[in-house]
Amino acid sequence: MSKPFHLQIHSAVYAKTEEHHYDRDSASISLQLIQALSQRFWTLWTKSYLHTLQTRSKWLSTSSPPQVGELVLIKEDNQPPLQWKLGRIIRTLPGKDGVIRVVDLDTKHGSLRRPVFKLARLPLDSAHEEVQPRPPQDVYVPPIAEEHHYDRDSASISLQCHRIVCLISAFVLRGFESPFLAPRVVGGVTVPDGRIPYQASLRTLFNSHFCGGSILNEKWVLTAAHCTVGQSHLTMQVVVGTNNLHIGGEHHSVESIIIHSDYNSMAISNDVSLVKVSNDIVFNDNVQSIQLPDDDTDVGADVMLSGWGRLSYPGVYPNHLQMLNLTSLSVELCQDIFVGINPVFSTQICAMTKVGEGACHGDSGGPLVEGNTVVGVVSWGMPCARGYPDVYSRVFAFKDWILEKMEQN
Repeated sequence: MSKPFHLQIHSAVYAKTEEHHYDRDSASISLQLIQALSQRFWTLWTKSYLHTLQTRSKWLSTSSPPQVGELVLIKEDNQPPLQWKLGRIIRTLPGKDGVIRVVDLDTKHGSLRRPVFKLARLPLDSAHEEVQPRPPQDVYVPPIAEEHHYDRDSASISLQCHRIVCLISAFVLRGFESPFLAPRVVGGVTVPDGRIPYQASLRTLFNSHFCGGSILNEKWVLTAAHCTVGQSHLTMQVVVGTNNLHIGGEHHSVESIIIHSDYNSMAISNDVSLVKVSNDIVFNDNVQSIQLPDDDTDVGADVMLSGWGRLSYPGVYPNHLQMLNLTSLSVELCQDIFVGINPVFSTQICAMTKVGEGACHGDSGGPLVEGNTVVGVVSWGMPCARGYPDVYSRVFAFKDWILEKMEQN
């Protein structure tokens, strides 16, 4: 009697019946038939089924073709990745089938022609992670963290010197988990309880922090559009009144979310959003609102960032709220730093001090404060604190929109 496992061992076991007459010729024919069937099974199984058990992502997945203007690293077999040269694609050379396999590159040493498989593409264009009030009372004046000295000229030189180094380091060290959206404060100091009472934490229904926010009044919290895209009043909550992510605080359900209608997730522009809580926020020593600015933020202004973002990248999220003093930069300088990477608009503020200090994943949507007003909303950056300034939505540019939406809703 033949059973399924006989096909695996290429042999058959015959049960002994009460009376068995052995015929050598018929047994030989039966054995040959079984072997032929077994071989046929294995042939069909290996050709038609076995290969489907292993994912062939190289052939099954598709990637966008290289584009003119794209930054790439030029692979060299005898060099480590940190020594690969940086180049920009100036021409693509598609084959007869339309597939681009060769490109011309512009480097600081001249033009080169290289096959696409010899290039390491930097995910700068496709890595944008889409992350879709009554007058304030008892306004709290934020504290000033440790004193720092800012030299604009040396900062400008330092920023530009670090542009390429940071870009390559971010790529090699996998700094592109979300290369632009830099939702924790790197290089900051822990905030004592009650020191920044306008800070809000946006969390999932499972109490997991994902973005920061600023309390504008008892009903409204200001945050970033990329924090609330894809969210609804049923999927998130607002926690206020605590500097600790795991202890204390008042939890508020969400009534509605208003995202700026012109928010662009690709350019990361108009990145502002309002969250309305269901029940009024009760103000006390640990919970206060913060004012909107009456004037625009000047270049060189002393500002302060706070949030629960990562302490390093890659790294862990802090349990306690962090704060960091920064200095605002001109839009023109910021545009020059990010040329070819991502546009910077006049409706944004750039701020930094030095390498090793800045925003990181988890700070998104949080406040950038000047004096007793919120002047910026954490929007995006090159994570984290690698010598690039962080980019914030300029609250003054959206003040009319904020007041209008709060009044209408």
